[in-house]
Amino acid sequence: MRRKIIISLIITGILFFYPLGAKADNDMEELKAQIKQLQATIEVLKTKVDGLEKKQSTQSRQIEKIPEISESVNKLKEEKPKAFSIEGARIGGHLKLYLFDQAQGKRNGSHQSSNTSAGISHFYLYIDKDLTDNTSISVQPDITVTASATPALGSDISRAKSASTTTSIYQAFIKTRLNNGLEIRAGVINPYFSEEYASEIWWDEQYHANKGVADIESWHDAGIELYKNFDFKNWSLPAYLYLLNGNVTNTNGKFVDNNNGKAVLIHFAPEISNFRFFGSMGYGKWDDGNDYDAWHYASGLEYKYKKFTLRSEYLYNKYESSSLTGGGTADTEKKGYYVKGLYRFNPKWRAYINYSDVNLPYTGGSSLLKDTYKAATLGLNYFFTNSSIIMGEVSRVDGDRSDGSEKLDYYRSTIGWRTTF
Repeated sequence: MRRKIIISLIITGILFFYPLGAKADNDMEELKAQIKQLQATIEVLKTKVDGLEKKQSTQSRQIEKIPEISESVNKLKEEKPKAFSIEGARIGGHLKLYLFDQAQGKRNGSHQSSNTSAGISHFYLYIDKDLTDNTSISVQPDITVTASATPALGSDISRAKSASTTTSIYQAFIKTRLNNGLEIRAGVINPYFSEEYASEIWWDEQYHANKGVADIESWHDAGIELYKNFDFKNWSLPAYLYLLNGNVTNTNGKFVDNNNGKAVLIHFAPEISNFRFFGSMGYGKWDDGNDYDAWHYASGLEYKYKKFTLRSEYLYNKYESSSLTGGGTADTEKKGYYVKGLYRFNPKWRAYINYSDVNLPYTGGSSLLKDTYKAATLGLNYFFTNSSIIMGEVSRVDGDRSDGSEKLDYYRSTIGWRTTF
């Protein structure tokens, strides 16, 4: 009996647990399916995480480069100006402007005047660089503004309604000094024909040169200059020797020669105590065919005593067989002189008076005529700084043509400002 009960219980247990086992198997299959789906989701998430980690790593590397990029940008900013600079060069300039300028007077008895105006006359740029201890290079471009404001015989006293601007090379040369004290300058230069003009000291004294004076004293040319100062016990002798194009009748002559000949110029400026004496002599051929002579002479002196300076030069230029507009030729002369006295009251104020008498050839007809300009200028300089000078001046000019066809009588008043920097 007991045996039957035990067997019955076993059979009942088997029948009871069989469906539970089947259900467990089903649950296991579902669980496995869910696990697989979860694993797939994990793989997707893992892929996304790997992508985010790679992106984050790239961004981190870029962030690390920011200081390097910033440093490179800063270096570029620092180096950029160097492209526009000349290492070791000295750069300066000279600005010539006027705050007031007017001329009024008579032409052939008819009263005329120019309008009052302010403006700029010149801007010179100085670029100098030492190549060695004894050799340097200098380039000086010039921007010139012209408004036809300076009255001249044959034209009205007026000012153009608009100005023209031109750019040229004022000077450009290489300079070297040898062991024996000889200095050599080669290129486009202002030779020492007139001491006042070549040394450019008149720039710091007078805004407008007396009418006609620049025509007789200026010389711009290209060639070679030899300079040496000879020192003696009680005096010194600066000496200059030039070999030049010599085409001074043409403003482009300083860049090219019009013939195969060369001009020779010598200049001496001995200094004894308070006196300096000037002397120049030049010779060359001026025409295209290298046939006709050109002669140049100059002499002068300068005396300084304390606050007073006196300077004067006589200048003469002759050109053989110059062409006349109406036909034929004639020997022409440009000659004249100036006498200038300056007095320096104190470091801020200086006054001067300048008288000049100049004869220029007029070749516009069938016969040679002469234009004469007599000018007297009173001026007062105020030194804003040592290199910046305000210049007030009044000039009285009397001009005549030798045949009486033209007469000019006028005053010109100017307040100018010259600054060298």
